[in-house]
Amino acid sequence: MDKFYLLGYPLSHSYSPKIYEKLFKTLNKVASYSLLPTKCEELEERILWIKLDKDVLGFNLTQPLKEEVIKYIDVLDELSKEIGSVNTVLVKDEKLYGFNTDYTGFKKSIEPFLNEIEGNTALVFGSGGAAKPVIKALVDVNVKSVFVANRTFEKALKIKEMFGNKVIPVKLEEVESVISGVKIVINATTVGLNENETMIKSEWINKDMILYDLIYNPEKTEFLRIGAKIGAKIKNGYDMLYFQCLENVKIWYGGFNAQVS
Repeated sequence: MDKFYLLGYPLSHSYSPKIYEKLFKTLNKVASYSLLPTKCEELEERILWIKLDKDVLGFNLTQPLKEEVIKYIDVLDELSKEIGSVNTVLVKDEKLYGFNTDYTGFKKSIEPFLNEIEGNTALVFGSGGAAKPVIKALVDVNVKSVFVANRTFEKALKIKEMFGNKVIPVKLEEVESVISGVKIVINATTVGLNENETMIKSEWINKDMILYDLIYNPEKTEFLRIGAKIGAKIKNGYDMLYFQCLENVKIWYGGFNAQVS
């Protein structure tokens, strides 16, 4: 049986096994996809263990491992090099090949909003492994600018170095002063896994905004509840997850592009 894993911590919220179970069935593959709770200090040992199991064809990474894993990757594709974040690994011939499909998943998930987003301003909370592909995708779909707010301001400054002048780092205490002119607000942090936590205040939001939370479980975080109450458009991260799962299956079982849709 082919084996695949999700590494990260915490993992109890993940829907990935259910999605992959359906995809593997569609492809007539006898394969398993399991959760493997892994903290940063456990990652090296986990990777050594995975390499020893010849049945493992690949694995995914979620927080906090998307940047940490890079030092263990033998070959990075160009996108993951540029973004500095890996969420998908192909194990082949005892080598690890790193990819970023979060970018594709997010970009495809915002297609219904492209006419509203293009030429307008975005605000992203976060600057880690989940935020980077989101910020690159926003730049690539021609937003006017992207405010990046993070607890550690220096990390937001590094995002500007990576993606150019469209990125405007802001401190968390400055968000209130810039958010009124923003079209889409995106939470790319883990704040909200606990349903009562949020990065925003209701008085900051108006009905013309789009609120997007990468978290999909809970289905509606406090961040999204605030948006819904105001009358803004809201979206969680399930579609992003699903679209990147499709890309991952293509990477692991190359040649099945036409069958997976």
